[in-house]
Amino acid sequence: MQASGAWGIVVGLREELSPTPNEGAAVMDALAHTLRHPYLPPERQMRAYLDESVPLAGGSRACPAPSTVARLLGEAGIEDGARVLVVGLGTGYPAALAAALGARVTAVESSRTLGERAVTALSAQGLDVDLRDGLRFLDAARPERFDNVVFCGSVPALPRTAIASLRPGGTLVVPVRQLGETVLLAVSRTSRGHRRKERGPIDISALPPALND
Repeated sequence: MQASGAWGIVVGLREELSPTPNEGAAVMDALAHTLRHPYLPPERQMRAYLDESVPLAGGSRACPAPSTVARLLGEAGIEDGARVLVVGLGTGYPAALAAALGARVTAVESSRTLGERAVTALSAQGLDVDLRDGLRFLDAARPERFDNVVFCGSVPALPRTAIASLRPGGTLVVPVRQLGETVLLAVSRTSRGHRRKERGPIDISALPPALND
């Protein structure tokens, strides 16, 4: 269940990634070298290296399937050294993959229990993630700016405040619930404003209202 399991996740996932070859290769490498089981409760760790979401206690949240996380990160186009905001830290697995891509990760989580467990798991793997309590810090007089923003769960509408936190050239990816399905949207900041693209349906659990922008 160690590195061999992480390598096993890679098999059959290439078609799930962004069509950009460099992004796909980088995400596949991150998947292959990032353990998943440290980010799951002990009773769920036997499912760590299956390509499926893993429900967490309470049933409303889940650790997304590896292919789903790969798709989110591939669409975001995260580069080495990028400043990345992960919305919905959850178990910490998506943040670990972002860090494996060379990102400097800031994360927000509404559940104190989940957040503390995730930070502990990340620290045990030698990863440092700056955990914030919700999205309120984006409303500051001098809000922070990010190269990428990744929502690790669905929301009911485009997150306007999070979009405004993008640096020029940055990209936000967010699953949005609309017309009975969840669609992945990619929003890029350009010199003329923002460009939005639909990337098709995506299967992912909803974020709690506290993380809706």
